[in-house]
This record gives sequence, structure tokens and C-alpha cells, in this order.
Amino acid sequence: MQENFFIHKEEHSSDPFEMFKQWFEEAKKTKDIKDSTAFSLATSSKGGRPSVRIVLLKNFDTNGLTFFTNGNSQKGKNLEQNPQAEACFYWEPLGRQIRVYGKVEKVSDEESDKYFASRHINSQIAACVSKQSSELQSYQTLKDEYLLFTKENHVPKRPPHWHGFRITPQEFEFWLDGPHRLHLRHKYKLVNNSWQHKFLYP
Repeated sequence: MQENFFIHKEEHSSDPFEMFKQWFEEAKKTKDIKDSTAFSLATSSKGGRPSVRIVLLKNFDTNGLTFFTNGNSQKGKNLEQNPQAEACFYWEPLGRQIRVYGKVEKVSDEESDKYFASRHINSQIAACVSKQSSELQSYQTLKDEYLLFTKENHVPKRPPHWHGFRITPQEFEFWLDGPHRLHLRHKYKLVNNSWQHKFLYP
């Protein structure tokens, strides 16, 4: 009877990128998941102080995971000082979690320009106005600066400090929820340009 607790099969892809794609596509089709692109991004300062926040995945391919932000923000400064990060996706309705660790680098200006131009104009203006992570005197100040910008600028341009970052994966972990915390964990690690797979205890 106890064997019934182990509800998952051991089958897995030899390619963690393909496994990520399969899980991500299923998450996007799941109506109970409001935003499948949302993930927790963990960074740390040069001195080792950790920091975590939610960001949105804007592109995923064999080069890695791409997100966009203000480079003057805390996460931007962290990544400049310590260019590595870990992403964590959690899709509760599916009982699935993915962690991705890797080195981080800026994407090209061309890629940043292309994505910036695809955003809603109000979001473009917000990126131009926000001094992300800097102290704000009052919320009214932000509103005033936003309205002033809309009057003075007809076509927002991407601020030079606003750009994309790409996490180049070195490790993946795929987690499936199991009864009585008997979860199934797949761990992939890049060793000599080859992905090695192992199971982990829950």
C-alpha cells in the first residue's frame, strides 16, 4: 500500500532545455496559472548579501533565460558586481517547480531595443521615468514626473541603463510535488559541455 505514495515515473529528457520547454508550454496552457512567465530571481552583492524579487521571463532558448530591467536597480547593481543568479519558477496548480542557476550577461543593444519597442507605450514611459530602487519622496512625485514626460516626449526611447540580462544555465532542477513530501527531483549539471542527470532526495 505504501508504494501508492510514489506517484511519479522516473522518465526524463536527456536535454534539460527540452524538459523546460515542455513544462513551460504546459504552464502557459493552464488557466489557473495567472502568469507562467513570473519567476523569483535571486542575486547577491559583491559582499554576499542575497536579494530576491519577481521578474518576468521574456525569452527562453538554448542560449538561456532573458529578462529586462533597469540596470541601475538593486538587481542590476548586484549583477554587475556578481554576474550570476538563480531563477525559480513555481506553478502550484501543476505541482511543479524549476530552478535554474547560471552566469549572467547583458544582451545586445539591438535585442534590448527590439523588446523595448514592443512594449506598450505606457510601459515605455514608465521605464523612462522610473529611477528604479532609488528613494521616492512621494507617490505623487512619480505621477507628476510621468505626466510631465507624456507632455514633453512623443516617442520614448530606451534609456541606456534599461536593458536585458540573460542567464546562461549551468544547472537545472525540476521538482514534482508528491504526497507526504515524497517529491521527485531531477538535477541536471553541465560538466565538460555535457549535461549530467541525477535524482535528488526530497
